[in-house]
Amino acid sequence: MKAFSDVIYAINAAALSPERWPSVLEKIGEYFDAAGSVIIYYSGDSDTAFIHSHTLTDAVQIYLDEGWWQHDAHAQKALELNLEGFDVFDDFTVLPEEQVGTIPIYTDFFKRVGFGYLMSCVILPKWDMFVAISVPRAEDKGRFTEAEKTLLQHIGRHVEQALRLSVRIVQLNATSSVLREALDAVDIGIFVIGADRRVLFANTVGSKLFDTLFDRTDGRILPKREEDRARFFGLLESLSEPVTERSDPRPCIVMGTDGGRVAIWALPVVDRDELHFEGKGVPQTLLFTTPIERDRMIDPVILREVFDLTLGEARIASLVGSGMAINDAADRLGVTEGTARNVLKQVFRKLGVNRQAQLVRQVANLWASAPNTK
Repeated sequence: MKAFSDVIYAINAAALSPERWPSVLEKIGEYFDAAGSVIIYYSGDSDTAFIHSHTLTDAVQIYLDEGWWQHDAHAQKALELNLEGFDVFDDFTVLPEEQVGTIPIYTDFFKRVGFGYLMSCVILPKWDMFVAISVPRAEDKGRFTEAEKTLLQHIGRHVEQALRLSVRIVQLNATSSVLREALDAVDIGIFVIGADRRVLFANTVGSKLFDTLFDRTDGRILPKREEDRARFFGLLESLSEPVTERSDPRPCIVMGTDGGRVAIWALPVVDRDELHFEGKGVPQTLLFTTPIERDRMIDPVILREVFDLTLGEARIASLVGSGMAINDAADRLGVTEGTARNVLKQVFRKLGVNRQAQLVRQVANLWASAPNTK
């Protein structure tokens, strides 16, 4: 069986080399004693698409050619349940036990391709579609355990982080055949730094951001604001720690001299032959930055990671935290006001606040309230 650290190592490598995703998904499958794994983009119609391990090529083709997306009870039920980001489900989570193994997707499709059980981790949920990483396993391997579902949840967080960057690179492949050119065209700030924290490369967006966020002492990257430095150094140090089942990626929030707040994510540069910086040093860490405010609201993904919310809770917190009335937030998200209020109560409980005004202040001071990187 693959070690957990080997799986995370492979996922990080795929962030800069999207062509590696099929082999990464094969490693994830091997980790769970399965035939492979897939990343599924499911919307309940023919637009359903996959990234998949090579071992599952035939199964994916049958699924698409025969229209099994119309009869995929797992995915359909997951949509009905409005599962949140990093929720994990298996056969027995979404189906009555008497249906497991007896409905057509089991007796026909699963039987023909050698599947017996399935578990999935939702990576990106929306109201009418979701992206998930799914692992199918043969019947004689047994159903998935609670411990395995917890492990898939941790893996899902790493997959989402790496996929966020590699999807941008894939979109540029038609015009950028060289990785450094692709990074320079990506619409987020990217920095590559060495072991001594010297900046080896910054893309165009990163170069424009640099002077507002960082000082360059002897060429070494250093947040301008002293109160941001402990979190930033903690982020870098976390990459040198052994990878464990609990080492979920988290961003670091820093504030620039212009008052703008930025989330910084870090990935280790796994295959250093991918990037060449002649005479500058050996690349060790990839930093990518995203503004936490979009259209005068905090990006829900940032709120989710900083405050350990579900994505649904983070969406409500973003809207209400920007000053929007709860009924307007419900309309924006397409849910009832009652549902929105129930979700908001969960947000209040997790953040330790009691009123909307307190939520607004806590969101506004996100850089100060962000926890240290774990």
